[in-house]
Amino acid sequence: MKINEIFYTVQGEGLNMGRAALFIRLPFCNLSCPWCDTQFDTFFEMPTVDLKKLLAECGCRFAVITGGEPSMNKDCPELIGLLKQAGFEIAMETNGQFPVPAGIDHLTVSPKRWMTKSGKPGAHEAFWFDPNNSPSEIKVVYDSEMSDSVLDSIYARYERNEFQFKDKNPRFYLSPEWNVRGSTAPKVVSYVQKNPAWRVSIQSHKVLEVR
Repeated sequence: MKINEIFYTVQGEGLNMGRAALFIRLPFCNLSCPWCDTQFDTFFEMPTVDLKKLLAECGCRFAVITGGEPSMNKDCPELIGLLKQAGFEIAMETNGQFPVPAGIDHLTVSPKRWMTKSGKPGAHEAFWFDPNNSPSEIKVVYDSEMSDSVLDSIYARYERNEFQFKDKNPRFYLSPEWNVRGSTAPKVVSYVQKNPAWRVSIQSHKVLEVR
């Protein structure tokens, strides 16, 4: 199985912030966000027997599958199956543009601007995500190019019933881009104060200086 990296840490963001977690990054992505902190085109081959051994020895039963874009990775269904066999609760973070495989317990949809690898617009408008991917939470990175109207439009989709949350409990998180947090964090706080359906989510793992 192709793995970008795998490590034991704590979940730093969103609803599950602070939970011990096994992070599994799968390689490859359809986008190329300039602030992405992952070299997603690199990977190593991990034999299934080694992965099973690692899962059995892991100190928790909560895993986060991320990327790259895990939902476009052909190994993702197999990985989900191995995690389920080992008794894991599974979270996934996705840009939401591809169908999400079955077996995910907690789905974070983090819609992105249409920054494809070619630098050309993607197949859909900016911040589009498949409404059939019912999220447990929506998480948007507030970068230096963010407009409040984008956030308004995402919430308006929910109000128009264009998508439903997994457990019928709406959760909208707004995360200041870490590298420019000095300028984006005040804007995030201001937006949340004006729009209390949204919540602030910082990258607490970076505050704690853990992976």
